[in-house]
Amino acid sequence: MTSPAVSVSPDAPAVEAARDDILDRALWVNTEGVQVTVDQGVVTLSGWMGRRTETGIAVRMTRRVNGVVDVIDRLTWKQDDSTWDAK
Repeated sequence: MTSPAVSVSPDAPAVEAARDDILDRALWVNTEGVQVTVDQGVVTLSGWMGRRTETGIAVRMTRRVNGVVDVIDRLTWKQDDSTWDAK
């Protein structure tokens, strides 16, 4: 898996935590389409992930990273698995 582009700024520890701890280690999903940028503690997650539920989890977990003030969710998904069709 290749690492997506990450901005370098004074917020670098928050970027690294979001990228390494949340996206790569905790979720165990393909995150090659995700870009992470941080400006004054506000993390922007953009790009795509495989499933809609994964994007929600990524946003919630990123909000819990030390130094993160807010998260802007600009993620899209390939499969909408947010509804369960019980037949």
